[in-house]
Amino acid sequence: MLLFLLLTVLSCSGGGDFVDPRLLQATEISGTYRSDSTVGVLGVLRLELARVEQSRVYAARLSGDDPEAFGSADGIGTLADGHLVLHFDRGEEFDYFFEGDVLGAEGASSISGEFIFPDQSDMLPVSFSPQQ
Repeated sequence: MLLFLLLTVLSCSGGGDFVDPRLLQATEISGTYRSDSTVGVLGVLRLELARVEQSRVYAARLSGDDPEAFGSADGIGTLADGHLVLHFDRGEEFDYFFEGDVLGAEGASSISGEFIFPDQSDMLPVSFSPQQ
């Protein structure tokens, strides 16, 4: 009986608008980006994105202008319908996230969002433009 109730609740939860993630459009945004301004104490940041072939998954590397102050961090994330989520230094003591939107068509004209640090309540807004 308990199993039946659990299955009934699970089948009723959620909306009818679910879209299979494999069907969401993937935009090509591989390349190097630079923050439009300083990002808190992190300074000006450089974001490198490389798409995993035939997927919505991106490998990311984040670095600062001053290698001694920031160094670099590797991340991975997904892009679906213009929304980018990256997870940096996964599993480390101080991992963090970037969540934002890709503005523009094929080949992003900019990426705008914020860094989220799970151990802090503050978020750092940032916008990136393609580096020439």
